[in-house]
Amino acid sequence: TQIPAFDLIANINELSVECNEKLKSSFAQYGLQINNFLISNINFPDEIQEAINKRASMAVLGNLNNYQKYQTGKAVEDAANNPSGGSDGLTMGMGFGMASQMMNQSNVQEQAGTPPPPIPAKEKFHLAINGQQTGPFSVSELKNMILSSEFSLETLVWKEGMAGWLKGDDVEVLNKLFGSAPPPIPM
Repeated sequence: TQIPAFDLIANINELSVECNEKLKSSFAQYGLQINNFLISNINFPDEIQEAINKRASMAVLGNLNNYQKYQTGKAVEDAANNPSGGSDGLTMGMGFGMASQMMNQSNVQEQAGTPPPPIPAKEKFHLAINGQQTGPFSVSELKNMILSSEFSLETLVWKEGMAGWLKGDDVEVLNKLFGSAPPPIPM
């Protein structure tokens, strides 16, 4: 198992178990037996440890926009409670103005920072017709092929991600096409 350096400490038990299993066979060659192998500590160079600590601090904060809003609200509250000798109304007004501006900026960043999900790619299927691979065909093309009797429930199909060729009847998205196509016109 490959565990990133940042996650080694969090997965120390899993790492111990895996090392134990790998070491047992190596030591068995020499007539030695390992009953249990435990890793109790992992140390990193200072610069790596600093990066790990920064990452952990960011994870503790969670949603940075919510944290920023909380801090802004706290600052406004502290400013309102501060007897600075100046006009309390002016101080509060400035505080609320800053808070509003920061919250608006935060909302714009939230909206701009979350791109929409990618448009799903249309499924394309290959068919085995007369022992030959044909395609790829889109689902709408296959629907037309059903109408012209070029594609049936028994036709073998494959698309990227499938382990092997299956009958059209065994692929859910294609099976639904056969129920939705009108029957052939009687002659």
